[in-house]
Amino acid sequence: MKHVKIGSRRVYGESPFSAFRVFDSAGDVVSCLPVKGFDNFISSSDEMLPLLPEGKFRVIRTKSKKYKFVVDGEDTTNRCLFFVGYSDEPKTEIEVLSDTGGIIFGKTSFMVDDKFPHVEALVILDIGQWLAFGISSPSPKIKTKIVVYFWDGSAVSKREFSPDEWETYKELMDPSIIEKAEVL
Repeated sequence: MKHVKIGSRRVYGESPFSAFRVFDSAGDVVSCLPVKGFDNFISSSDEMLPLLPEGKFRVIRTKSKKYKFVVDGEDTTNRCLFFVGYSDEPKTEIEVLSDTGGIIFGKTSFMVDDKFPHVEALVILDIGQWLAFGISSPSPKIKTKIVVYFWDGSAVSKREFSPDEWETYKELMDPSIIEKAEVL
């Protein structure tokens, strides 16, 4: 598994326990992914968020299914642990769309500087899966759009779609589209 971060406000800290945390504008923790028994981080350009070394960590869920942790261990799958944050213009609403691929295990929304909406998500993506945000606004000056992050097995790419384009794209990506189709 590979660790990728784009636009995330998530930081790593060891107090009161080791974890990747997201803080809102008031400094309150709004999301937390604990790290247990792991200290082999790789430096990144963002010193607040060191990266986990590829293939040398796992994400587990406790037996009670209540908690998830990053732990030391081997995971040689071609998946991605993706930390992403997305902010938009004032007076917009951002949501994680329900048709997202992957295993979403953390999402939170809050305002930055009391005016900019921000969404943070944690997701594990397999090759070909995506994480999609829907952005809408009551103002006609701000267009409704879908922002999608795709995992191709080596990198995450970002694309924007209109809602109609996104629906068409999803249909085209469905491998059973021909079997389900009606011949005209």
